[in-house]
Amino acid sequence: SVIFAPSVAHELGRPAGMALQEAGQAYQASPSNALVSEFQALNDALKRLLAQRESIKDQVKALAEAFGAPSSPSAARSPLRILSLNLQYFSSYPADAAAAREKLRQALHTDDLARAPDVIAVQEGLASRNVLADLGFDLVMCAGKRGVAQSVREMVYADAGTLKICPEDLHDETLCNQIYLRRGSSWEVEDSGVQQVSSSLILQGGGGRCEGPLVVRSMVWAKLRKRRGGGPAAVVMCTHITGGRVEDQY
Repeated sequence: SVIFAPSVAHELGRPAGMALQEAGQAYQASPSNALVSEFQALNDALKRLLAQRESIKDQVKALAEAFGAPSSPSAARSPLRILSLNLQYFSSYPADAAAAREKLRQALHTDDLARAPDVIAVQEGLASRNVLADLGFDLVMCAGKRGVAQSVREMVYADAGTLKICPEDLHDETLCNQIYLRRGSSWEVEDSGVQQVSSSLILQGGGGRCEGPLVVRSMVWAKLRKRRGGGPAAVVMCTHITGGRVEDQY
């Protein structure tokens, strides 16, 4: 006897399913060589169709992976959390290290992984000072360490009013943009770099405005992808476009 599953009939379509059922019934009634051959042919056709279906599924999966589609719904739903943090060359950073660390811990939600950022994009940080490592974040890219940055003094065109709000021992430290990644994040870095985004313009001064070469502005970036589950890549870019009250006079 032949037991024909409805799910298989659905895959083949009604005519093929009915033909196979009829062949089985006929085989039960009169097991002639002709009917046996016909049934065998239909059975072979069924196997070929099922094999083709599996092949198509594999091809679709390969195409999805090639074009960066997530391989599972959970991968598509998992967010990339980014926090932008301007450290303002530590001019207003608490002198009490323990108090500063606590403020950062609260801002970064390090005790709550559902809210903690995967990436921190820092503007106006100092290449010589890392206050995020103790809170579980690793430095991915630093414009200062790549030489695409200048000192605090140079970046503010030696403006006395600006330098007055910054501790004097930091005036000649390298001011830069940075990207950090949280340890244990489900995202990993595939690539990273830094790009100068300022020109070689010479500021002409006059009217009490600063003058001289335009200071170096950078954009740091990192390409990230989920550690497991595939999915598309994300490129995080971090920059600080102008010098505010100094350059905006132009």
